[in-house]
Amino acid sequence: MEYSKDKTNELVNLMDMGEVTKKWHKRDSAEALNLVANGANMNAQSISGWTLLMLSVKQGDIETVSALLDLGADLTLTHNNGWTAVSIAKEFGTKDVTTLVEEKIKEMEVSNIRAYSKGLEEGLTTDETVSSGFYSSS
Repeated sequence: MEYSKDKTNELVNLMDMGEVTKKWHKRDSAEALNLVANGANMNAQSISGWTLLMLSVKQGDIETVSALLDLGADLTLTHNNGWTAVSIAKEFGTKDVTTLVEEKIKEMEVSNIRAYSKGLEEGLTTDETVSSGFYSSS
């Protein structure tokens, strides 16, 4: 997928401003999702490593979190302090958001196990299965 550099920069600037002002509101999430719909990379990170998913998880914005997960937001990205969307959910998120993120992680694990098994069934070695894209270790 090709991303719009301008829209991605707008998204990062929006996240940076939210970080500087220590505010992230639902209107910011709506504006950010609009940028994503218009070509911004939803996995772009602010200067300190925040992603749109992380900010939305921290705010307990289940609608935005759900939308981003449905679009394939990366749960494995880390903030500069080592946090992921999962660890932020467990530390700061609402119960609904935490449950949603944990369910997505379980889905990813099941999908990876199925893909790994399929690669092995097709006669690939473990290394070949991972490198072929059948299975993602992340």
